[in-house]
Amino acid sequence: MSVDSSGDIQSIIDEALVEILDSESTRDIEQVRIRYLGKKGRITEQLKCIGSLPTKERRAFGQAVNGAKQVLAEKISERTEEL
Repeated sequence: MSVDSSGDIQSIIDEALVEILDSESTRDIEQVRIRYLGKKGRITEQLKCIGSLPTKERRAFGQAVNGAKQVLAEKISERTEEL
């Protein structure tokens, strides 16, 4: 489990958004949700790493990860409604 920088979090968001838009069924979108937001998902793994960061970096990193989680959850919900 590694801690990605805020720039890497953006690349995770970008990858997820592409996968969300490419999803052609609710099954596909559910797999994307699990891959990024599930118990062992990429965003969830980043949240688990916050405690290992220096105190000064935790707040900004936590905000970036939580923001990514919120954006992806919204986009997944929107795409699910479209399908």
